[in-house]
Amino acid sequence: MTTKNAKANGQGMSKMEVKKPTNTTAAKTATKAAEKQPTVEELQKQITDLKTKLGSVPQDLEDRIEYFNKKKELIYRLGKLETSAKKLQDHLDNIAEVSAKNEFEAEEFILTIEAGSKYSRSQVFALQNPVLIGDVISYLLGKMETKIVDLKKQIEA
Repeated sequence: MTTKNAKANGQGMSKMEVKKPTNTTAAKTATKAAEKQPTVEELQKQITDLKTKLGSVPQDLEDRIEYFNKKKELIYRLGKLETSAKKLQDHLDNIAEVSAKNEFEAEEFILTIEAGSKYSRSQVFALQNPVLIGDVISYLLGKMETKIVDLKKQIEA
């Protein structure tokens, strides 16, 4: 056979194989999924954690209502405390600007302590030093953050 005939009959040429393109992203995802499979010990730990959480929820309807009302109250207190902390943080930023002027007393901010009943209050103490007011607010924010963390733990328990 001549080369022309061989080419026509497909002889002398290597066959071209057509391969389907492999989906590399699917292969990578499958590999990653295989790597991220949790171990039996991790799964057992998760199961015991979930069982303890489920066990902490009361089974009796009245107890459940009381339990969830308590959680609702904790969430309400947490929201209120976070709102107050945010307001104080905003005021602390403003006080920092005023205290940068290095004034001993400033009219912009006055911290007062009052005593008395609901209808009759009298001022016991007033502080106008922005640096000291900032220190008091920073101290309060620290205490509030501690309480916020405590409330979040109680809510999650």
